[in-house]
Amino acid sequence: LVFLSLKSSLSPSDNYEEFIDHSFMAGSQDDKVCLTMNPYHVGSSPTGELCTLSQLLALAKAMRRENLPFSGQRQLVSRAYTGKAAATRDYDRLCLVAKQRDEKKDAHAVEDLKTALNAMTGDGLWKQPPPMVAKGGSGQPRPSTTPFYDALELLHLGIDLA
Repeated sequence: LVFLSLKSSLSPSDNYEEFIDHSFMAGSQDDKVCLTMNPYHVGSSPTGELCTLSQLLALAKAMRRENLPFSGQRQLVSRAYTGKAAATRDYDRLCLVAKQRDEKKDAHAVEDLKTALNAMTGDGLWKQPPPMVAKGGSGQPRPSTTPFYDALELLHLGIDLA
């Protein structure tokens, strides 16, 4: 499953990879990131590198928790446009603020967020995909990617997460 929340015009002749490069690649050459993990596998278990739609829905549900400031989540995505390091700092700050709120209310919002995110990335906000293999056999690095923006878009669209 691939979903896109279009915020610009897209003609039928546009190339999907070029659209992703233009709309979801951020940062500088040294600190480039991809803000989508599209496509998602529709089924119970991931195949290859793909995360499942159910994993994405679990992340969105965790992000909707009361103790996770929505403004901090939006700011994190905005910071990702400047690069991985800035977004990672905002993620750490978001978790710190939420953890302080959790302690006051005996909640587990941060644990739930980290569990859902780690199921998709392996550890933290970013996943480093394996290198692309060119025809000559040389592996070219791909930018780190995150499902955070995709989950935030689902929340913005009002998808039922029950």
